[in-house]
Amino acid sequence: MIAGRNPALIALCRARLARRWGARLGWVGAILVGLAGLAAAPDLEVVEGSRALLGGTLRWACWLGAGPLLLSAVAAPAQRDRREGITTLAALRGAPPFQLALARALAVIIEATLRLGAPVLVLALSLLAQAAARPLDVAGVLAAVVVAGALLGAAAAVCGEAAGRRGLAVFLAVVGVPWALADFGIWPAISLPHLVGGVVAYLAEGRLLS
Repeated sequence: MIAGRNPALIALCRARLARRWGARLGWVGAILVGLAGLAAAPDLEVVEGSRALLGGTLRWACWLGAGPLLLSAVAAPAQRDRREGITTLAALRGAPPFQLALARALAVIIEATLRLGAPVLVLALSLLAQAAARPLDVAGVLAAVVVAGALLGAAAAVCGEAAGRRGLAVFLAVVGVPWALADFGIWPAISLPHLVGGVVAYLAEGRLLS
């Protein structure tokens, strides 16, 4: 029985992750990003503006929605599960440690994608209702949400599993620092943030990232 066919194990990992401070703070951030997008939506008069707004909303959701969740998820997840008896419980139910690790990774990906997708989806539906966005644009940004959630969630899961107690430091070095540099217009050419930024730019905004 693999984790992908064990929804109960994934649900357990998601529930444990959802109780952490970062997961709750991430929902607060996602709500604020969504409200900001809705506040800006009535001022749009052209479809190109809506695409830029959707892409910008997704970028902010990466920082304020998924960001806190990911920072919580990378903090020695395997050690925490062993300490709290989850590893033993999973083993008693027939799930060895590698299956529990896969379930934790899927939980991070799912929860990150939800925090990215919620504000973007609400904004996209609002823009569609105003005829300020095309269905194809909405499909593109939702595809970007899925890809960004998978990439960021997988990166956090790998850092947490591989680096253990140093998972947070490794994740910040791999993702946080390059992304902070990007905010100053310095995109590291070979980095996960550059890849995610390129996905958002292409799928959500219909342009190539320079």
